[in-house]
Amino acid sequence: MKKLALSFILALFVLVGISQNAQAIPVEATYTASGSSGNYTLDFTLHNNMTIADDQSIYFFAIELDRDLSVSPATGWAVWNGGASSSYGTTGVTYKSNFTTSYLGPDAVGSGESLSGFNIHTAVIPTTIHFLVYAYGGNYSGTEHFSTSTNPGFEGIATAASVPEPSTLLLLGSGLAGLGFVRRRFKK
Repeated sequence: MKKLALSFILALFVLVGISQNAQAIPVEATYTASGSSGNYTLDFTLHNNMTIADDQSIYFFAIELDRDLSVSPATGWAVWNGGASSSYGTTGVTYKSNFTTSYLGPDAVGSGESLSGFNIHTAVIPTTIHFLVYAYGGNYSGTEHFSTSTNPGFEGIATAASVPEPSTLLLLGSGLAGLGFVRRRFKK
């Protein structure tokens, strides 16, 4: 019984580790919300999960939220006044808060890097926030983009930054179960 329980726990840890790697997507946007009702600040972080081999730097970041909101870009970035429209992506979403930097500059978000500080002030936190990014660089090898492989575009839904709950709870539950087995054994 002891060997079976240990084998099960080991297999569970391996599966949890594998599932995290399988969920990696090329670009992610997360945000944290602060403030109070009617006066929130959403701080967006842009994650470039593309590999170093893809050599892609993100230079354009657009968020679906209204343009009449107060926005401030991350260091080295600027608010782009050209406005983006649904023609830039494939989902038909109109992006109204847009940020840009030089695509060859040092402030672009390189492969494997993250950048935070894209702040938007809003009265209400939307349930869904779409985003769009463009990158520039080498020949992107993935297939989940639009535009060209040297200037790929990606769309997605920003998620609230949080503790990785499923993995954390699974590990915590496994540890507590293990402690319960050990305690029961010592009682006998």
